[in-house]
Amino acid sequence: ADKVVLNRSGIKGDFHDYKDVIRTGGDGLEYTDSEDPMMIIYTSGTTGKPKGCVHTHDGFPIKASADIYFQFDMKKGETLMWISDMGWMMGPWNLFGALLLRGKMGMIEGYADGKVISKFIEDMKVDILGLSASLVRLMKSTDIKLDVRLTGNTGEPIDPESWYWLFAHSGNKPVINYSGGTEISGGILGNYVIKKIKPSSFNGESPGIHASVFTEDGKEAPPNTEGELVVLSVWPGMTRGFWMNPERYIETYWSRWEDVWVHGDLAIRDNEGYFYIVGRSDDTIKVSGKRVGPAEIESVINSHPGVVESACVGVPDPVKGEKIICFAVPRGNVSGDELLKYAEEKLGKAFSPSEIKIVKELPKTRNAKIMRRLIRAIYLNKPLGDISSLENPSSLEEIKKVIEK
Repeated sequence: ADKVVLNRSGIKGDFHDYKDVIRTGGDGLEYTDSEDPMMIIYTSGTTGKPKGCVHTHDGFPIKASADIYFQFDMKKGETLMWISDMGWMMGPWNLFGALLLRGKMGMIEGYADGKVISKFIEDMKVDILGLSASLVRLMKSTDIKLDVRLTGNTGEPIDPESWYWLFAHSGNKPVINYSGGTEISGGILGNYVIKKIKPSSFNGESPGIHASVFTEDGKEAPPNTEGELVVLSVWPGMTRGFWMNPERYIETYWSRWEDVWVHGDLAIRDNEGYFYIVGRSDDTIKVSGKRVGPAEIESVINSHPGVVESACVGVPDPVKGEKIICFAVPRGNVSGDELLKYAEEKLGKAFSPSEIKIVKELPKTRNAKIMRRLIRAIYLNKPLGDISSLENPSSLEEIKKVIEK
Protein backbone atom coordinates (compact mmCIF):
# COMPACT_ATOMS: atom_id res chain seq x y z
CA ALA A 1 0.00 0.00 0.00
CA ASP A 2 1.21 3.50 -0.80
CA LYS A 3 1.96 5.67 2.18
CA VAL A 4 2.83 9.34 2.48
CA VAL A 5 5.84 9.51 4.74
CA LEU A 6 8.85 11.72 5.34
CA ASN A 7 12.15 10.61 3.94
CA ARG A 8 15.45 11.29 5.73
CA SER A 9 15.63 14.84 4.40
CA GLY A 10 12.11 15.59 5.65
CA ILE A 11 10.50 15.79 2.19
CA LYS A 12 7.08 14.24 1.66
CA GLY A 13 6.79 11.49 -0.92
CA ASP A 14 5.14 8.20 -1.86
CA PHE A 15 7.01 5.16 -0.58
CA HIS A 16 6.44 1.43 -0.20
CA ASP A 17 7.21 -0.38 3.02
CA TYR A 18 10.02 -2.90 2.57
CA LYS A 19 7.76 -5.78 3.75
CA ASP A 20 5.28 -4.94 0.96
CA VAL A 21 7.79 -5.38 -1.83
CA ILE A 22 10.20 -8.04 -0.58
CA ARG A 23 10.19 -11.20 -2.64
CA THR A 24 10.31 -14.72 -1.36
CA GLY A 25 12.30 -17.62 -2.80
CA GLY A 26 10.83 -18.74 -6.10
CA ASP A 27 9.21 -15.46 -7.13
CA GLY A 28 9.96 -14.73 -10.76
CA LEU A 29 11.55 -18.14 -11.31
CA GLU A 30 12.55 -18.73 -14.92
CA TYR A 31 13.96 -21.93 -16.38
CA THR A 32 17.05 -21.47 -18.54
CA ASP A 33 19.42 -23.68 -20.46
CA SER A 34 22.98 -23.91 -19.25
CA GLU A 35 24.25 -22.06 -22.32
CA ASP A 36 21.71 -19.22 -22.15
CA PRO A 37 23.33 -15.79 -21.67
CA MET A 38 23.45 -14.80 -18.01
CA MET A 39 25.23 -11.44 -18.03
CA ILE A 40 27.46 -9.10 -19.99
CA ILE A 41 30.58 -7.75 -18.26
CA TYR A 42 32.74 -5.11 -19.90
CA THR A 43 36.52 -5.33 -19.89
CA SER A 44 38.65 -2.60 -18.35
CA GLY A 45 39.45 -0.89 -21.65
CA THR A 46 43.17 -0.52 -20.93
CA THR A 47 44.09 -1.30 -24.54
CA GLY A 48 41.08 0.18 -26.36
CA LYS A 49 37.30 0.36 -26.32
CA PRO A 50 35.84 -1.86 -23.54
CA LYS A 51 34.54 -5.20 -24.83
CA GLY A 52 31.19 -6.65 -23.71
CA CYS A 53 31.92 -10.24 -22.72
CA VAL A 54 28.90 -12.55 -22.86
CA HIS A 55 28.79 -15.13 -20.04
CA THR A 56 26.44 -18.06 -19.58
CA HIS A 57 24.75 -19.83 -16.64
CA ASP A 58 27.08 -22.83 -16.72
CA GLY A 59 30.24 -20.82 -17.33
CA PHE A 60 31.02 -17.89 -15.09
CA PRO A 61 29.62 -19.30 -11.79
CA ILE A 62 31.41 -22.65 -12.21
CA LYS A 63 34.75 -21.09 -13.14
CA ALA A 64 34.62 -18.52 -10.31
CA SER A 65 33.69 -21.16 -7.72
CA ALA A 66 36.38 -23.60 -8.85
CA ASP A 67 39.11 -20.97 -8.67
CA ILE A 68 38.02 -19.77 -5.23
CA TYR A 69 37.76 -23.31 -3.90
CA PHE A 70 41.04 -24.67 -5.24
CA GLN A 71 43.28 -21.60 -5.36
CA PHE A 72 41.90 -19.51 -2.53
CA ASP A 73 41.22 -22.56 -0.37
CA MET A 74 37.81 -21.21 0.72
CA LYS A 75 35.98 -23.35 3.25
CA LYS A 76 32.28 -23.56 4.08
CA GLY A 77 31.16 -20.66 6.27
CA GLU A 78 34.20 -18.45 5.60
CA THR A 79 33.93 -14.80 4.56
CA LEU A 80 35.42 -13.70 1.24
CA MET A 81 35.95 -10.02 0.56
CA TRP A 82 37.45 -8.74 -2.68
CA ILE A 83 37.68 -4.96 -2.71
CA SER A 84 36.14 -4.32 -6.10
CA ASP A 85 33.74 -2.23 -8.09
CA MET A 86 30.76 -4.47 -8.89
CA GLY A 87 31.17 -3.48 -12.54
CA TRP A 88 34.59 -5.17 -12.53
CA MET A 89 34.71 -8.93 -13.04
CA MET A 90 35.93 -9.49 -9.47
CA GLY A 91 32.61 -8.18 -8.11
CA PRO A 92 30.36 -10.88 -9.64
CA TRP A 93 33.21 -13.38 -9.13
CA ASN A 94 33.13 -12.62 -5.40
CA LEU A 95 29.33 -12.85 -5.32
CA PHE A 96 28.89 -16.15 -7.18
CA GLY A 97 31.89 -17.86 -5.65
CA ALA A 98 31.15 -16.97 -2.03
CA LEU A 99 27.49 -17.97 -2.20
CA LEU A 100 27.90 -21.15 -4.25
CA LEU A 101 30.60 -22.35 -1.85
CA ARG A 102 28.23 -21.70 1.09
CA GLY A 103 30.31 -18.87 2.44
CA LYS A 104 29.74 -15.22 3.22
CA MET A 105 30.67 -12.11 1.30
CA GLY A 106 32.10 -8.87 2.63
CA MET A 107 31.47 -5.57 0.82
CA ILE A 108 32.41 -1.93 1.40
CA GLU A 109 30.73 0.94 -0.44
CA GLY A 110 32.82 3.90 -1.50
CA TYR A 111 36.51 4.58 -0.95
CA ALA A 112 38.15 2.66 1.90
CA ASP A 113 41.61 3.41 3.24
CA GLY A 114 43.83 0.98 5.13
CA LYS A 115 42.39 1.78 8.56
CA VAL A 116 38.80 1.29 7.39
CA ILE A 117 39.70 -2.00 5.72
CA SER A 118 41.53 -3.21 8.83
CA LYS A 119 38.53 -2.33 11.05
CA PHE A 120 36.11 -4.01 8.65
CA ILE A 121 38.21 -7.18 8.66
CA GLU A 122 38.15 -7.22 12.46
CA ASP A 123 34.42 -6.52 12.79
CA MET A 124 33.24 -8.83 10.00
CA LYS A 125 35.81 -11.57 10.66
CA VAL A 126 37.02 -11.68 7.05
CA ASP A 127 38.96 -14.83 6.19
CA ILE A 128 40.05 -14.14 2.59
CA LEU A 129 40.90 -10.59 1.50
CA GLY A 130 41.43 -9.62 -2.13
CA LEU A 131 43.14 -6.40 -3.23
CA SER A 132 44.66 -4.77 -6.28
CA ALA A 133 48.39 -4.14 -6.47
CA SER A 134 47.60 -0.44 -6.78
CA LEU A 135 45.74 -0.43 -3.45
CA VAL A 136 48.57 -2.35 -1.78
CA ARG A 137 51.06 0.29 -2.93
CA LEU A 138 48.88 3.06 -1.51
CA MET A 139 48.60 1.23 1.82
CA LYS A 140 52.34 0.62 2.18
CA SER A 141 52.85 3.86 4.11
CA THR A 142 50.39 2.74 6.82
CA ASP A 143 51.20 0.44 9.70
CA ILE A 144 48.08 -1.72 9.77
CA LYS A 145 47.35 -5.35 10.41
CA LEU A 146 45.33 -7.42 7.94
CA ASP A 147 44.18 -10.22 10.24
CA VAL A 148 43.00 -12.72 7.62
CA ARG A 149 43.81 -16.32 6.71
CA LEU A 150 45.16 -15.35 3.29
CA THR A 151 45.25 -12.44 0.87
CA GLY A 152 44.91 -12.17 -2.90
CA ASN A 153 46.14 -9.79 -5.59
CA THR A 154 44.91 -9.24 -9.13
CA GLY A 155 44.49 -6.50 -11.73
CA GLU A 156 48.15 -5.68 -12.32
CA PRO A 157 51.49 -7.39 -11.63
CA ILE A 158 52.52 -6.91 -8.00
CA ASP A 159 56.11 -5.82 -7.45
CA PRO A 160 58.22 -7.74 -4.90
CA GLU A 161 58.33 -4.81 -2.44
CA SER A 162 54.54 -4.64 -2.30
CA TRP A 163 54.27 -8.44 -2.16
CA TYR A 164 56.54 -8.58 0.90
CA TRP A 165 54.58 -5.76 2.57
CA LEU A 166 51.31 -7.65 2.05
CA PHE A 167 52.86 -10.90 3.28
CA ALA A 168 54.26 -9.27 6.43
CA HIS A 169 51.17 -7.22 7.32
CA SER A 170 48.88 -10.24 7.00
CA GLY A 171 50.95 -12.16 9.54
CA ASN A 172 53.08 -14.07 7.00
CA LYS A 173 49.95 -15.66 5.52
CA PRO A 174 49.82 -16.93 1.91
CA VAL A 175 49.52 -14.33 -0.85
CA ILE A 176 47.48 -15.70 -3.75
CA ASN A 177 48.64 -13.89 -6.87
CA TYR A 178 45.88 -14.29 -9.46
CA SER A 179 45.73 -13.28 -13.11
CA GLY A 180 43.16 -13.82 -15.82
CA GLY A 181 40.44 -11.58 -17.13
CA THR A 182 36.84 -10.67 -17.72
CA GLU A 183 36.86 -12.89 -20.79
CA ILE A 184 38.11 -15.82 -18.66
CA SER A 185 35.59 -15.59 -15.75
CA GLY A 186 38.55 -15.81 -13.42
CA GLY A 187 42.17 -16.83 -13.57
CA ILE A 188 44.57 -18.27 -16.10
CA LEU A 189 47.27 -18.40 -13.43
CA GLY A 190 47.18 -18.45 -9.64
CA ASN A 191 48.68 -19.95 -6.52
CA TYR A 192 47.86 -23.07 -4.52
CA VAL A 193 48.50 -23.07 -0.76
CA ILE A 194 49.82 -26.65 -0.85
CA LYS A 195 52.81 -25.59 -2.97
CA LYS A 196 55.66 -23.17 -2.31
CA ILE A 197 54.81 -19.60 -3.33
CA LYS A 198 57.53 -17.29 -4.63
CA PRO A 199 57.14 -13.49 -4.33
CA SER A 200 55.12 -11.98 -7.21
CA SER A 201 54.77 -15.39 -8.88
CA PHE A 202 52.09 -17.87 -9.88
CA ASN A 203 52.82 -21.46 -8.84
CA GLY A 204 50.27 -23.05 -11.15
CA GLU A 205 47.60 -22.77 -13.79
CA SER A 206 44.01 -22.26 -12.68
CA PRO A 207 41.68 -25.31 -12.74
CA GLY A 208 40.85 -26.43 -16.29
CA ILE A 209 43.46 -24.13 -17.85
CA HIS A 210 46.43 -25.34 -19.91
CA ALA A 211 48.66 -22.26 -20.14
CA SER A 212 51.97 -21.70 -21.85
CA VAL A 213 54.32 -18.94 -23.00
CA PHE A 214 54.94 -18.59 -26.75
CA THR A 215 57.72 -16.81 -28.59
CA GLU A 216 56.94 -14.63 -31.62
CA ASP A 217 57.26 -17.63 -33.95
CA GLY A 218 54.47 -19.51 -32.14
CA LYS A 219 56.68 -21.99 -30.29
CA GLU A 220 56.90 -22.66 -26.56
CA ALA A 221 59.39 -20.27 -24.99
CA PRO A 222 62.44 -21.66 -23.18
CA PRO A 223 62.62 -21.03 -19.41
CA ASN A 224 63.19 -17.40 -18.37
CA THR A 225 62.28 -16.10 -21.84
CA GLU A 226 59.56 -13.48 -22.21
CA GLY A 227 56.70 -14.29 -24.52
CA GLU A 228 52.95 -14.22 -25.04
CA LEU A 229 50.78 -15.86 -22.38
CA VAL A 230 48.54 -18.34 -24.22
CA VAL A 231 45.87 -20.91 -23.35
CA LEU A 232 45.87 -24.24 -25.19
CA SER A 233 42.59 -25.58 -23.80
CA VAL A 234 38.95 -24.59 -23.54
CA TRP A 235 37.21 -24.09 -20.18
CA PRO A 236 33.64 -23.52 -18.91
CA GLY A 237 34.12 -19.84 -18.04
CA MET A 238 35.38 -18.57 -21.39
CA THR A 239 33.26 -15.80 -22.85
CA ARG A 240 30.95 -16.95 -25.61
CA GLY A 241 31.88 -13.84 -27.57
CA PHE A 242 31.65 -10.05 -27.51
CA TRP A 243 28.17 -8.54 -27.38
CA MET A 244 27.08 -7.50 -30.89
CA ASN A 245 30.64 -7.89 -32.17
CA PRO A 246 31.62 -11.54 -32.84
CA GLU A 247 34.28 -10.56 -35.37
CA ARG A 248 36.23 -8.57 -32.81
CA TYR A 249 36.22 -11.56 -30.45
CA ILE A 250 37.81 -13.86 -33.05
CA GLU A 251 40.29 -11.19 -34.10
CA THR A 252 41.32 -10.40 -30.51
CA TYR A 253 41.97 -13.91 -29.17
CA TRP A 254 41.97 -16.53 -31.92
CA SER A 255 43.58 -14.98 -35.01
CA ARG A 256 47.31 -15.17 -34.27
CA TRP A 257 47.89 -18.93 -34.05
CA GLU A 258 45.45 -21.71 -34.92
CA ASP A 259 43.46 -23.08 -31.93
CA VAL A 260 45.47 -20.93 -29.50
CA TRP A 261 43.93 -18.31 -27.18
CA VAL A 262 46.36 -15.36 -27.04
CA HIS A 263 45.53 -13.43 -23.90
CA GLY A 264 47.52 -10.26 -24.48
CA ASP A 265 49.84 -10.54 -21.47
CA LEU A 266 53.61 -10.79 -21.59
CA ALA A 267 54.85 -13.58 -19.30
CA ILE A 268 57.89 -15.57 -18.19
CA ARG A 269 58.12 -19.13 -16.86
CA ASP A 270 61.21 -19.93 -14.79
CA ASN A 271 63.20 -23.16 -14.49
CA GLU A 272 60.86 -24.49 -11.79
CA GLY A 273 57.72 -23.80 -13.80
CA TYR A 274 56.63 -20.67 -11.91
CA PHE A 275 54.95 -18.02 -14.05
CA TYR A 276 55.42 -14.24 -13.84
CA ILE A 277 53.33 -11.59 -15.61
CA VAL A 278 55.41 -8.63 -16.76
CA GLY A 279 52.70 -6.49 -18.37
CA ARG A 280 50.35 -6.27 -21.32
CA SER A 281 52.03 -7.28 -24.57
CA ASP A 282 50.57 -4.10 -26.12
CA ASP A 283 52.65 -2.18 -23.56
CA THR A 284 55.87 -4.05 -24.38
CA ILE A 285 58.89 -1.81 -24.86
CA LYS A 286 61.60 -2.81 -27.35
CA VAL A 287 64.94 -1.33 -26.32
CA SER A 288 67.89 -2.13 -28.60
CA GLY A 289 66.08 -5.21 -29.91
CA LYS A 290 65.16 -6.64 -26.48
CA ARG A 291 61.56 -6.78 -25.31
CA VAL A 292 61.00 -5.38 -21.84
CA GLY A 293 57.72 -5.48 -19.94
CA PRO A 294 56.84 -2.24 -18.15
CA ALA A 295 56.41 -4.12 -14.87
CA GLU A 296 60.11 -5.02 -14.89
CA ILE A 297 61.12 -1.33 -14.88
CA GLU A 298 58.27 -0.23 -12.62
CA SER A 299 59.17 -2.83 -9.97
CA VAL A 300 62.60 -1.25 -9.62
CA ILE A 301 61.25 2.31 -9.41
CA ASN A 302 58.53 1.25 -6.96
CA SER A 303 61.16 -0.26 -4.67
CA HIS A 304 62.43 3.26 -3.91
CA PRO A 305 61.01 4.35 -0.52
CA GLY A 306 59.96 7.70 -1.99
CA VAL A 307 57.66 6.18 -4.64
CA VAL A 308 54.03 5.04 -4.32
CA GLU A 309 53.74 3.67 -7.86
CA SER A 310 54.91 4.30 -11.40
CA ALA A 311 54.08 3.69 -15.04
CA CYS A 312 56.55 3.25 -17.90
CA VAL A 313 55.97 3.51 -21.65
CA GLY A 314 58.13 3.14 -24.74
CA VAL A 315 58.46 5.97 -27.27
CA PRO A 316 60.38 6.01 -30.58
CA ASP A 317 64.14 6.61 -30.38
CA PRO A 318 66.50 6.80 -33.40
CA VAL A 319 69.28 4.89 -31.64
CA LYS A 320 67.56 2.32 -29.40
CA GLY A 321 64.38 1.87 -31.44
CA GLU A 322 62.43 2.83 -28.31
CA LYS A 323 63.40 4.61 -25.12
CA ILE A 324 61.71 4.28 -21.75
CA ILE A 325 59.77 7.19 -20.26
CA CYS A 326 58.38 6.81 -16.75
CA PHE A 327 55.93 8.70 -14.56
CA ALA A 328 56.09 8.25 -10.79
CA VAL A 329 53.72 9.16 -7.95
CA PRO A 330 55.89 10.29 -5.03
CA ARG A 331 55.67 9.54 -1.34
CA GLY A 332 57.21 12.62 0.22
CA ASN A 333 59.77 14.84 -1.48
CA VAL A 334 61.62 12.97 -4.22
CA SER A 335 62.84 14.27 -7.57
CA GLY A 336 62.89 12.69 -11.01
CA ASP A 337 66.68 13.03 -11.15
CA GLU A 338 67.04 11.14 -7.87
CA LEU A 339 64.87 8.33 -9.21
CA LEU A 340 66.78 8.25 -12.49
CA LYS A 341 70.04 7.74 -10.63
CA TYR A 342 68.44 5.01 -8.51
CA ALA A 343 67.03 3.22 -11.59
CA GLU A 344 70.36 3.38 -13.41
CA GLU A 345 72.16 1.79 -10.44
CA LYS A 346 69.63 -1.06 -10.35
CA LEU A 347 69.06 -1.62 -14.08
CA GLY A 348 72.23 -0.43 -15.77
CA LYS A 349 72.37 2.26 -18.45
CA ALA A 350 70.98 0.08 -21.26
CA PHE A 351 67.54 -0.40 -19.69
CA SER A 352 67.34 2.61 -17.42
CA PRO A 353 64.57 5.11 -18.26
CA SER A 354 65.55 8.18 -20.25
CA GLU A 355 63.23 10.33 -18.16
CA ILE A 356 61.27 9.98 -14.93
CA LYS A 357 58.60 12.60 -14.38
CA ILE A 358 56.79 13.25 -11.09
CA VAL A 359 52.98 13.37 -11.13
CA LYS A 360 50.23 13.35 -8.49
CA GLU A 361 48.32 10.44 -10.02
CA LEU A 362 48.33 8.01 -12.93
CA PRO A 363 45.38 7.49 -15.28
CA LYS A 364 43.46 4.42 -14.19
CA THR A 365 40.34 2.45 -14.94
CA ARG A 366 37.82 2.11 -12.14
CA ASN A 367 39.29 -1.30 -11.31
CA ALA A 368 42.68 0.34 -10.68
CA LYS A 369 44.48 -0.70 -13.87
CA ILE A 370 46.95 1.87 -15.18
CA MET A 371 46.12 3.07 -18.72
CA ARG A 372 49.62 3.25 -20.18
CA ARG A 373 48.32 3.67 -23.73
CA LEU A 374 46.90 7.09 -22.74
CA ILE A 375 50.21 8.18 -21.22
CA ARG A 376 52.02 7.18 -24.41
CA ALA A 377 49.43 8.92 -26.61
CA ILE A 378 49.81 12.17 -24.64
CA TYR A 379 53.60 12.00 -24.80
CA LEU A 380 53.51 11.47 -28.58
CA ASN A 381 50.68 13.99 -29.05
CA LYS A 382 48.41 11.38 -30.64
CA PRO A 383 44.62 10.87 -30.37
CA LEU A 384 43.62 9.30 -27.05
CA GLY A 385 40.97 6.99 -28.49
CA ASP A 386 38.30 5.56 -26.21
CA ILE A 387 38.56 6.87 -22.63
CA SER A 388 35.12 5.77 -21.41
CA SER A 389 36.60 3.53 -18.72
CA LEU A 390 38.96 6.19 -17.35
CA GLU A 391 38.24 6.90 -13.69
CA ASN A 392 40.28 10.10 -13.24
CA PRO A 393 40.35 12.31 -16.38
CA SER A 394 42.13 15.10 -14.48
CA SER A 395 45.28 12.95 -14.45
CA LEU A 396 45.62 13.39 -18.23
CA GLU A 397 45.76 17.18 -17.96
CA GLU A 398 48.46 16.97 -15.31
CA ILE A 399 50.56 14.56 -17.39
CA LYS A 400 50.24 16.86 -20.39
CA LYS A 401 51.43 19.86 -18.37
CA VAL A 402 54.35 17.90 -16.90
CA ILE A 403 55.46 16.80 -20.38
CA GLU A 404 55.24 20.34 -21.76
CA LYS A 405 57.48 21.78 -19.03
